[in-house]
Amino acid sequence: MAADGSLYFATDTAKLYFGIQDSTFYTYHLEGQDKYLQLLLHALPSMPLNYQPNLQWHDYVPYRGLATGFKGQLIKFAKMLFPSCGLLKSSLQFSSSTQLHGTICNSMFDLEHKVTIDLAPLVGFKSIQLDNLQLLAIDENA
Repeated sequence: MAADGSLYFATDTAKLYFGIQDSTFYTYHLEGQDKYLQLLLHALPSMPLNYQPNLQWHDYVPYRGLATGFKGQLIKFAKMLFPSCGLLKSSLQFSSSTQLHGTICNSMFDLEHKVTIDLAPLVGFKSIQLDNLQLLAIDENA
């Protein structure tokens, strides 16, 4: 917990600030560089904490780290002229009480990333996958 009371996940190189408001989990912003915290920021910008079958929701996330090379530079330039160009639409849905799936996309720049999140009862996240990058919870009892 930060001195101001805000909550964060931390590694040696970064902090990802998050919170819970109105029965929804939110990731706010990332300070520093860490590919796994960035994965969490992009894959799960928000999540309702009350499961409802087939519930869908949408958010917008920054492109940072999701578009590289020429496409990343093109987005950075376009963002100076049209700030909304630098956002990617995140669409998530509960596929079961323990799994979410969805996409992060920007049709203007032909970007699409697949997201799958597995939840573990009572303890939070079992796995978070964005394309071929995966964050797995470690079972300390195994």
